[in-house]
Amino acid sequence: MCRVISLRPTMEDASAVDLVERMLAGEQRALAQLMSHVERHSAEVPEMMRRIAPTLGRGYCVGLTGPPGAGKSTITDALTAQARQQGHTVGIIAVDPTSPFSGGAILGDRIRMQQHYLDAGVFIRSMATRGSHGGLPLAAQGVRKLLEAFGKELILIETVGVGQTELDIVEAADTTVVLLVPESGDTIQTMKAGIMEIADIFVINKADRDGADRLLRDLRLLAHMHPRYEWWETPVLATQAHKNVGIAELYTTIEQHRQTLTTTGQLLVRRRQRQQGQSGEWHCGNPHGIDFRSHPQIRRQRADQLAHWPPRALNQKDNRDQRHSHGDQVDSLATKKAAQTEAQKARNQHVVLQKSEDAHFRRHPANHQQFEEQSKYAR
Repeated sequence: MCRVISLRPTMEDASAVDLVERMLAGEQRALAQLMSHVERHSAEVPEMMRRIAPTLGRGYCVGLTGPPGAGKSTITDALTAQARQQGHTVGIIAVDPTSPFSGGAILGDRIRMQQHYLDAGVFIRSMATRGSHGGLPLAAQGVRKLLEAFGKELILIETVGVGQTELDIVEAADTTVVLLVPESGDTIQTMKAGIMEIADIFVINKADRDGADRLLRDLRLLAHMHPRYEWWETPVLATQAHKNVGIAELYTTIEQHRQTLTTTGQLLVRRRQRQQGQSGEWHCGNPHGIDFRSHPQIRRQRADQLAHWPPRALNQKDNRDQRHSHGDQVDSLATKKAAQTEAQKARNQHVVLQKSEDAHFRRHPANHQQFEEQSKYAR
C-alpha cells in the first residue's frame, strides 16, 4: 500500500505562520499569542523563530537586575518614559517569581508602569520564572526576539529579585545594569558577589538613604581597580527613581555604552556568541532552544548521581569530558567539585556522629563493663 506524504503544513503550523505574518504587519494581539506559544514551548516555536530571524538585529536590549526591593520596576518605568520622549518604541519583559508552594505568580511589576498602559509605542509582557533559578524564565529569550521582530527599538528586561548567582540576564541583554541599594552590603560583600561581575553599569538607587555615599565611593574604587574590559570602565551612578533623579544620566550612559560596543565591534561579538550558544542547543536534540541543563530538576538529578560516584569514577568522567566543548567541561568540573564537597561533608558528619555514639556507648553504665572486656581482648 502506497503511503502519501503531504507537504502542506499542519493546522498548527499554518496557524503559527499566520500569527507571524500578522505580527510582522503590526498586530499586537498576534504578538501576544506568539508569546504564549513560546511560554508553553509549543511545537510551532522553531518555525516561528525561523520566520522572524531575518527581522532580528534592529533592536537593543537592556537588562536590569538586582536584589529584591532595589527599585527595578520604578527605574524600568522611568527609562521607558525617557525613551518615549526620544521617540523610541519600547518593549518590556517584567519577570516575577513563581511561588514554590502554589505555583502561581502575582505579576505585579506592571503596577508601577500604569502611565504606559495606553501608549501604543510600549508593549509590556509580564512573565513568571516557572521554576527557573537564573533570574529569568526559559522563554525570556524567545519573547525578546518576538519584541525585536515586532519592531521595538528598545527592549527592557527586568529580572526577578536576584542574589549572587542568578546571572541569566547577561546571556540575554546587550547592556546589563546592576541595581543596588545602600543596604546591599559592605565592600567585602560586593567583591565576592557574583552578580557584581556582570555589570556594564552600576546604579545605586534610593541614593537619599544613609550609606549611599560610602557605597558609591567604594564601588567606583572597585570598578577602577578591577576593570572588566580595556575599552570600558564600568560607571557607577546614583539615582532616586521615585523622584526621577539621575534617570536622564542613566539613559545617556546606556546610549554611551551602546555606542562604545558598536564602535569597538563588541556588540557584534556578543550577539554572535549568544547566537552560537542558542544554535548549539537547537542541534543537540533540543528543537526549542531550551537550556535543559539549567533546569533545577536536571541539576538535582546530576548532583545526586555524582554524589554517589567514587572519586575514581569522577576522574574517569572528567577524562571523557575533556573531549567535549569547553562549556561542558566547566559545567562538569563545577558539578564534580560540588558533589565532592557534599560527599566530604557527609563523611565528616558520619565520623562525628560515630564518635559521638561510641562515646555515649562507653559512658553508659550497662555497656561500660562490656567495652572494657572488648578492649582487654583487643590488647
